[in-house]
Amino acid sequence: GLLEMVRAAPEGGTVVLGKGTYDLGSETLELDRELSIVGEEGVPREDIVIKCTAPFDKQHSLAVVSGKVTIVGVTFDYAGGNPANGLATKTEAVCLRVKGEEAELTLRDSVVTTEAGAGVLC
Repeated sequence: GLLEMVRAAPEGGTVVLGKGTYDLGSETLELDRELSIVGEEGVPREDIVIKCTAPFDKQHSLAVVSGKVTIVGVTFDYAGGNPANGLATKTEAVCLRVKGEEAELTLRDSVVTTEAGAGVLC
């Protein structure tokens, strides 16, 4: 799956995603090095979906970016979380969380959809 592809990718590597839905369940992608995640050429971004469901009772992100990351041509579908008081109770759901001084996220030709919480938090 996607988690294994990202873990196996070398520093500066590229993970190419073909048509399909990559369901992470409630797992989090740890993007802690220079890495590119790109949709396969010729496949519309709507046909390459990275999906995740946040738990209701704890802080969660689909991906935590702490390296230099480029994402091109994918759709993020993030559901669940605690929309009512997430920030106040530290149970917020954030699709893409950029954290740390060395973190850099570049998004191109991509869509971030969330049912609750924030799309991108820096």
